[in-house]
Amino acid sequence: MMAVIEPVLSGLERAGTTRFGGNSVRDYLIVLLVLVLGVLFARAARFVLGRVLPRLAGMTETDLDDRLVEGAVGPLSAMVLLPFGHVCAAVLSMPVNLHSVISNGLTIAFDVLLAVLLLRAVDVVFRHGVSRWVGLGPTGVASQAVEFGRKFTKIGVVIVVGIGVLKTFGFDIVSLITGLGIGGLAVALAAQETLGNVLGSLQIMTDRPYDVGDFIQYESHSGRVTDVGLRSSKILTSAGVRVIVPNKKLAEAPILNLSVHKGLTVETHLGLTYDTSADELERAMAALRSCVAEQPGTHADVRVHFIEYGPHSLDLRVVYFITNPTDWVEVKSQVNLSIRKRFEREGFRFAFPTRTIHLVQDAGGGA
Repeated sequence: MMAVIEPVLSGLERAGTTRFGGNSVRDYLIVLLVLVLGVLFARAARFVLGRVLPRLAGMTETDLDDRLVEGAVGPLSAMVLLPFGHVCAAVLSMPVNLHSVISNGLTIAFDVLLAVLLLRAVDVVFRHGVSRWVGLGPTGVASQAVEFGRKFTKIGVVIVVGIGVLKTFGFDIVSLITGLGIGGLAVALAAQETLGNVLGSLQIMTDRPYDVGDFIQYESHSGRVTDVGLRSSKILTSAGVRVIVPNKKLAEAPILNLSVHKGLTVETHLGLTYDTSADELERAMAALRSCVAEQPGTHADVRVHFIEYGPHSLDLRVVYFITNPTDWVEVKSQVNLSIRKRFEREGFRFAFPTRTIHLVQDAGGGA
């Protein structure tokens, strides 16, 4: 027995006296053993966290904590390995600068893992928590406001972690923030247009003059709002053209929102000739209501009014609603065609600009 133990002891003794790079072989063996233990502990922590935390989260009615646990297991188990790195750095003898680099690297690794953990938590809270709490769907200006809050919060997390990393490297944070403040002022002055668009998007998200999917009219452009971003809003016209309008202009200009709870609002003006009798006018108004109501895709609420004695015509206004705004061009076309056919059958005459000249004969026989 002693014949086996003595070579082992003598080998350990030689390992303790033989040195490489200022450390003995025994020190390197200890470091290797610590790293192996660290990996084993990290794997064990991942196994335990992956089994225990999901069971605890499963006891609640909401699935928000389940999603938080799912994203937290990886970073938390990796953090378990970092203290073993500090132990290894303490065991080995090394230059002060190298020890500082390793120590700072481990600190930065912890900051990065913490940032990953926080960023995953922000994604889960905003995408599966806030949207559900306020009852939002996957689209809409309000949901995009939540998305903006998510991105803004993640930027804040990255900035805070970045400041921690810079502080680890010995930067003067107060001086750095002061310099960034002065530089930020210069950038703000140079990027007034961009900042104006960002503020305009915030105003749209808070006031909500329109929502994604609404039909709006801005100047000569009218169409369905497909997206509201930080810089601009996108409008898809009936011709299939995407119009991109800066949010600053949309926040300042008057906008017609043609979408109501009954669908897309359509307003049409018609003029009948002045020789149309009152009875014919009433029949024409009834025919207009019938033409619109019979057309598939329109709401039952049809409003027809005799609004004005125009310079050349008796003016009628028709207001109706298209239930599916996506098909508004086709529905409007069919309604107009139906009105034309009905008026031709009934004998109603559309007016157009005319001028009547009365000739009066004077006493001399001239006109």
